[in-house]
Amino acid sequence: MRRALAMTLVGVSVVIVIALGAGNLIATRLYGVSPRDPAVMSGCAAVLMVVAIIACLAPARRATRIDPNTILRAE
Repeated sequence: MRRALAMTLVGVSVVIVIALGAGNLIATRLYGVSPRDPAVMSGCAAVLMVVAIIACLAPARRATRIDPNTILRAE
């Protein structure tokens, strides 16, 4: 779980840097929002983090319900 969160944080930081660079390219198409609006950037990052956590929780919960002896015998 920690590794997934660390990878998500790295991904979010890389995407924010790319979004800041690309914001100037699409500034003419944004209506009512500046290309470097901190509220929009932090909102998008928060949504991405929540989705990543939810995506990690489902397989982790399923894996904790399986008996390790059953898995080791199956292989």
